Amino acid sequence: TPAYVKVLKWIQAFGFLGIKLRQITISEKIRRDFQKIFPRLSFTVIENGVKALESFRSQKKEGYDGFKRLLAIGHFGPAKRFDLLADALESPMVSPSYKLEILGEEKDPARPVTAYILSKKMDNVSLLGLKENVADYLANADALVISSSFEGMPLVMLEALSLGCPIISTPVGGIPDVIVPGVNGVLTKGLLLEDLVEALLHFDRLSSGQVNQIRENNRRLFHQRFGIDTCAQKYEDLFLSMR
Repeated sequence: TPAYVKVLKWIQAFGFLGIKLRQITISEKIRRDFQKIFPRLSFTVIENGVKALESFRSQKKEGYDGFKRLLAIGHFGPAKRFDLLADALESPMVSPSYKLEILGEEKDPARPVTAYILSKKMDNVSLLGLKENVADYLANADALVISSSFEGMPLVMLEALSLGCPIISTPVGGIPDVIVPGVNGVLTKGLLLEDLVEALLHFDRLSSGQVNQIRENNRRLFHQRFGIDTCAQKYEDLFLSMR
């Protein structure tokens, strides 16, 4: 954005004063993007880290017989595109397979996205509002869906990995550095409605054995790369290297 460009231009100027600065990016893809714009700056990748979630309560999937349970989490701003996600769940090709729960804000009909979803009166999309036990929902979901038009490195994605939850996502921000199609989730080809529909159909075609392998891969990946202790150690190592 113009604001970030302005700040980084000032930081770039500081280098001529002998001030030692290091810019951190949270994924390799984001580092490459910034490096193209600011070739004289030094960027270091330190991926986000979170504390592993624990699910304390098993939720029965009442009303989910024959359906896969999708979960979307976040604010109802335009970037999350929950309205587009509702459109995808309305597709005749998708609606027989899935039910979607959206967590993140109370139902406020004054908000455009909320009003749009409520106006559809869909049986397979539920707005659940704010929840304190998000880990329980992630642990019992068949997949977390990220339909965003832009992201950095979503913390909810990393929390989902810690519980082994498969990810279905748009290929934005640092997400492609984490989600490898077929290994730990599904990436859409683009940002269009038909791309999201195709990704949901692709996930629905996976066998139970493939989904279980994705769950195992996600838990392993989280402990290898995204634990908060791993992230903190990388920041400490970088700080000590600059002294």
